[in-house]
Amino acid sequence: MNKRKELLEKHPHKIWEGKDGKWYTYIHYESGERALKKRGTKDEIETLVIQYYQEQEQHPCFREVYAKWILEKEEFGEVGENTITRYDNDFERFFPKIEPFCKIRLCDMTDSELERFIKKTIKEKGLTYKSYAMLRLIINGVFKFAKREGYTNYSISTFFKDLSLPSNIFKKRVKNPEMEVFNEVESRKVIEYCLDNPTLENLGIAVNFYSGLRVGELSALKHSDINIGNYINVHRTEIVYKDKSLGKRVTVVKEYPKTDAGDRKVIIPDEAWNIMRMIISRNPTGEYLFMRNGKRITERMFNYYLKAACKKVGIAPRSTHKVRKTYGSKLLQNNVDSAIVLKQIGHKNISTTHGYYHYDITTDGTRKKLINGAIVY
Repeated sequence: MNKRKELLEKHPHKIWEGKDGKWYTYIHYESGERALKKRGTKDEIETLVIQYYQEQEQHPCFREVYAKWILEKEEFGEVGENTITRYDNDFERFFPKIEPFCKIRLCDMTDSELERFIKKTIKEKGLTYKSYAMLRLIINGVFKFAKREGYTNYSISTFFKDLSLPSNIFKKRVKNPEMEVFNEVESRKVIEYCLDNPTLENLGIAVNFYSGLRVGELSALKHSDINIGNYINVHRTEIVYKDKSLGKRVTVVKEYPKTDAGDRKVIIPDEAWNIMRMIISRNPTGEYLFMRNGKRITERMFNYYLKAACKKVGIAPRSTHKVRKTYGSKLLQNNVDSAIVLKQIGHKNISTTHGYYHYDITTDGTRKKLINGAIVY
């Protein structure tokens, strides 16, 4: 298909000959205005339409460049399908079609327009600093792609270097530390409940208190990953993403972990191997370690069963990620060497573990004993 024909087929409006012998069509501009155009011949009106779309292609707006940027990332496998889904979701959240900023041609963008848009988005959507990081990532990626492709000479690196945002502009999300982990009593209650009600889902939850796997890693385990008495070999994970060809979310297992550091051998304590043997005995021949009625038990099901277990033992429901945080906190609390902690958790940097996985998991009674023993003059 030649370019002229391709651009004409892109045009959503009819091209027609009027009673006066002139040729007409409508052009929709980014402002939302619909303008009636008239030319003396059909060829002239078609040329006008083509010139309009060529101008759009040469000087695209933000949403148009995002589509090209994300398509290239998909084409070359730069990020996984689940990451693409997260980018798309955040893009629609930050850059809806009705947002005036999205209609500005990137070649016409000014520092003032971009800074005002960022500040407005932070305020109107109540962004935390962490949420803002994704907004910045998308803007940075789109503008760098646009500059490389010749759509603009705008330096986004210089803009962000000069941008100053006060800390009080971001929404502060105060977390209740007691809800980020299970304390020592809560952990025992959940584990005991799971062992007293030994479904595969509950046994998986119990063993994860001893292994600290990401729940996607847990649900993707196979029998071949288990070295009885020694370690669990982690090298795949479940991901959920939107399949654009199907138009729906799909859940699949990928033969690689979340990060490079996620590919690891996890040592679990001796008492956990009895639980693992129970798991294997209940599903000795399935493709995956955790299966029910021939289907793999997913992240979603593990979370459902954990929240149900929490309710049964009378504690506030928490997600499986809180089990992982509890595991990390327990390693750090017991002064396990940082290099070992990194291998067990699957992190690249111990600062990540300390920053997001280090919580007090003791009870008030235990803390009181520790303080009484420490503060002596």
